[in-house]
Amino acid sequence: MKRLKYIMAALTLLLGLQMNAQTIHWLTFIDTTDSDVGQIDVRGREVLYSRFIGLVNAAMQDKGYKTSIHDIYGARLTPEACKSEVQNLSVGPDDVVVFYYIGHGGRSVDDKTQWPQMQMAQHYEHKFIPLEWVHNTLKGKNPRLAVTIGMCCNSYTSGLSAKSAPSFAPNFGNTYMSQSEIDNLSKLFAEYKGDVIMSSSTPGQTSGCMVLNDKVIDVFTGCIAMCTEAMMSGEVGADWDDLLDTLKGLVAYVSDVQRDEEQTVQYIANVNQAGRVNANKTQQQACREARQEAREQAPKPAPQKQDSEESSSDRDKIIDYFNTMFNLLLRGDIDDDTRIELAQTFTDENGELMNMRVVTLGQDADVVVGRQTLEDFIGRLATTRIMQSVSVADITDRGIEVREVFRR
Repeated sequence: MKRLKYIMAALTLLLGLQMNAQTIHWLTFIDTTDSDVGQIDVRGREVLYSRFIGLVNAAMQDKGYKTSIHDIYGARLTPEACKSEVQNLSVGPDDVVVFYYIGHGGRSVDDKTQWPQMQMAQHYEHKFIPLEWVHNTLKGKNPRLAVTIGMCCNSYTSGLSAKSAPSFAPNFGNTYMSQSEIDNLSKLFAEYKGDVIMSSSTPGQTSGCMVLNDKVIDVFTGCIAMCTEAMMSGEVGADWDDLLDTLKGLVAYVSDVQRDEEQTVQYIANVNQAGRVNANKTQQQACREARQEAREQAPKPAPQKQDSEESSSDRDKIIDYFNTMFNLLLRGDIDDDTRIELAQTFTDENGELMNMRVVTLGQDADVVVGRQTLEDFIGRLATTRIMQSVSVADITDRGIEVREVFRR
């Protein structure tokens, strides 16, 4: 796409972060092209990002965390891409890493582990990626918290079933979060250390589907969305034991009552609350940190590529760049003058891009709820005090697509 290639030529691809920065890394691998489950997983990706990842990011930003998203789907999803992303991920000791796979999976009759192998949009068994390998590799990088989730069949013969519906109503507008909802959700990731591995079914079981707003979605992701909403409201405790127990019971209930089949979530959680990170800073420290971060993110021309197609790594870095800069302007711990100064710097350094369109999407669908130029959008971010966070959903021919979260 011409605009995406133009951005690549204008922006830096080296996103150096401060050594002591706290970051939550998301590695999502979603099979959206499979002839059987592709459309199901397209919807799963939408719900995962709008009802879970986006909300967690908004809550974690309030606690001083940056966000790094590696969103691999469509033609970019391959076993090689998964192996490369997992092995090459760089994390700090205060970071959180979450891996989430949606797609086909299975197991060999000779498998000694309880965890499934992920097919990663292909059918050559020797290329399947073991979920346990991903978890051990990420855990070995020593983040403060590592969470590995596989939403796939764990059966000797894979298959999918249907129905049922989650309790939350569709929301086609913007997202709003109260401070209590932010605090409840952030506790799960900001105040724990250790590791969690889980899969949507136990050995021998398939992972089924449910219907959400007349579209089919996998039961596991739908139930995670419901549990997230319940945790934000305080109906489910903001701790891993309560969440995992509730999630396991909800998936089992939906599968038993609605599908007349067994699906049992399995997990191992080695976590405790000793990992709470104190992100409190004086405003002077926060302003100084924000200016330094802006300098490190400053764009410069990237070398021209012989290949006309942008790489998945380039795309991720471009989206990371916009996510970082947009949310830098929303930081509540820096003063108004610094925010406006940063907005002006961002505008000056990206002058050629200021007429690009920013398209604001609704929470649960690609419904457009707002449009403005990048220059106007940056000015809006620098002066608002009600927006909690913004996340870049994609960069397409129609512009930079974002979802916004506001304080209730």
